[in-house]
Amino acid sequence: ESLSKALNIDEFLSTKQFHTGTNMGRADRAAVFHGHGGAEEDQKTLIKQFFREIDKQLTPFLNDREVPLVLAGVEYLHPIYHEINNHNGLVQDGVNGNPDQFSIDELHSRAWQAVSGVFDKEFEQAVINVVNSNGNISTELDDLIKAAYQGKIETLFVSLNEQNRGFFDENSFEVKTAENGNSIDLLDLVSVKTMLNGGNVFATHRNNIPGGHQALGLLRY
Repeated sequence: ESLSKALNIDEFLSTKQFHTGTNMGRADRAAVFHGHGGAEEDQKTLIKQFFREIDKQLTPFLNDREVPLVLAGVEYLHPIYHEINNHNGLVQDGVNGNPDQFSIDELHSRAWQAVSGVFDKEFEQAVINVVNSNGNISTELDDLIKAAYQGKIETLFVSLNEQNRGFFDENSFEVKTAENGNSIDLLDLVSVKTMLNGGNVFATHRNNIPGGHQALGLLRY
């Protein structure tokens, strides 16, 4: 929740002198501690210890995947976090400034600027993989749904702003298309099942999908 709680600063303060430019009761705000290395070095050491605690919890939470991680914070903190980071997906650019001053929409917009290039590269590589797949692909929605449940799909492309409604019986492995109040979007279904089984999903406009298909899957086997 804060630097002071993570590092038990309350106990630490009882043995150290410190000063801060803000409220004396908030030791996690710009607290400077006097030590042999000088105030600035002492502060950086505490911040690194705090960031190590964050990294220790965050990396297992992300399951060591290379999902993009974007830092949001005042500029001088970014290089400190980069020093201790162990997550492969940390992007070089982050959101500079106090994130508490941004609305959710502003934070999303700024974060997307930092991460959109990563997704563009992943999409381009996924298209190349399809082109070089030697035919190990499927464009039939029925087959794709079954393959998604079996964990066979490595990469899935689905068309944005389109639906293909129907039902899937997990017992009989039968797909039926139907337009009624109880039907579900089968494109959503195949996307979710692909992701749950460790596949990558790209939702994009149909003209960006190789061959212009509504759905296309690159199969693992």
